[in-house]
Amino acid sequence: MVRLTTIVWLLCQALLSVQAQPGYNITPELGYFREHFRRIIVHNDTVVAYGIAFSADTQQCLLVARFDTNGVKIDDKLICDTSGLILTMDINWSKVIKCSDGGYALTAALLFNFNGAFIKLSPNLEVEFVKEYVDSVNLVEFYNAVFELPDGYLLGGYVQNPNYQIEPFIRRVDAQGNSLWIQYYGDYDISDLFAGSIKLNDSLYAFAGSYRINPDQLGGRGPWISCIDIHGDIVKEWRPQNNVPFELLHGISKISADKWLVWGVNTVSGPPFNHQFFLASIDTNFQVDMVRPYGPVRPQLDFIWDVSPTADDNFIGAGYWYAENPNTGPDIYGRLFKFSPAPDSLWSLTLTAPIPNPDISGNYLGGVGLLSSGNMIAGGYALAGNEVWPWLVKVTPDGCVDSLWCVSVPSSAPETARRPGGRVYPNPARDYFYLDWPGDFPSGAIRLTLTAPDGRTVSQQWIGPGEPVWVAGLPAGLYYWQAETGRGQWQRGTVAVQR
Repeated sequence: MVRLTTIVWLLCQALLSVQAQPGYNITPELGYFREHFRRIIVHNDTVVAYGIAFSADTQQCLLVARFDTNGVKIDDKLICDTSGLILTMDINWSKVIKCSDGGYALTAALLFNFNGAFIKLSPNLEVEFVKEYVDSVNLVEFYNAVFELPDGYLLGGYVQNPNYQIEPFIRRVDAQGNSLWIQYYGDYDISDLFAGSIKLNDSLYAFAGSYRINPDQLGGRGPWISCIDIHGDIVKEWRPQNNVPFELLHGISKISADKWLVWGVNTVSGPPFNHQFFLASIDTNFQVDMVRPYGPVRPQLDFIWDVSPTADDNFIGAGYWYAENPNTGPDIYGRLFKFSPAPDSLWSLTLTAPIPNPDISGNYLGGVGLLSSGNMIAGGYALAGNEVWPWLVKVTPDGCVDSLWCVSVPSSAPETARRPGGRVYPNPARDYFYLDWPGDFPSGAIRLTLTAPDGRTVSQQWIGPGEPVWVAGLPAGLYYWQAETGRGQWQRGTVAVQR
């Protein structure tokens, strides 16, 4: 009787322990050398992680592993080229999708052949075929999109032409991966590419990217969205040449039947160039609704690599964020960022993987997906020195990894960096306003940035204690302000300008 009571007590404690842990932050070990993930998808509560590992004879191969919702490995597969060549993939030019037969389709590349590859796995992760698409004309070929069709697949990617410019393409293949046709898009003499894509219906797909006329100048850059059917024909296209509120589009997702979410990076100033991440909503007739810049303006490219809808009709993004001061911690943090369709920030988390030396690490999240519980799982990898680790993070809808690591306020910057209580006055303002910093005004100048509702940066000033922020040259209207110190503290809000 005592033993039975003890067993029941232990089971109850175990159940309570599981219920008390809303998420996790783990580096699962699979038994391969330099194993790590760069993409994940979630399908029917199974986490499918896609990355790279080395075989016993040190050949670089592709790695696919499946996990349950608790982060326990179900199975894995190491995919190596039979002739000994190097198979590779990366966050920005590889994909994995679930197929209608229960298997998976992957895009990859053969490193030293500079050719793209397409791989089909069965439901139990056995390789059905590996197709290499030999290109003897272009310098390199990468694939960053794959869609399943009733009789095959639609693959998207980009090449580097003999003139060293980038050009996007779409290739249609049959069910066995044999190429049926390839169609190139854009301008041969400039660099342009498709970086993200979505399925609109059974016969139409939207591809989002950018063009760049001169890589050494700030002008001549802009967004590009093409709606392309299964025959490779452009149905409609948006490639504006001026008066554009954003630049490089990295991704596109559906908000509703007539509105899209897009995201990417704006080049704000330069050369030398400074960048800022943004989110925007745009309707299907290419009318920009709202643009929101997030994070600091700086030379490094802060990025959200993957975005997934959440159960509460919002979105969760996964990527990485550069540290304000890498001398006091990791160089790069993994980033989870939840936001509304508006798109307004709901919360964000900056994360490090649980590795032996996190203070000298770089942390990258390359994919995120939704579980039936409403929780979310993101995956990626961490680097420190010559070591690399696979990484999985599970988070609740409210941004909790565990009871200690939990978001309590909305933010577009690390939560610990925000000091509550900042405001500007007078508000509304005419020619100038002042910043009221909570507590003592920080030593050194504060950078105050003003953006218009469409996301354009209209003013950036450095101010000290008691110095005004001049807005005399701005049209009347509502503006977003963000104040940042050199130590990562920040404030933000809105200010109305009257005339």
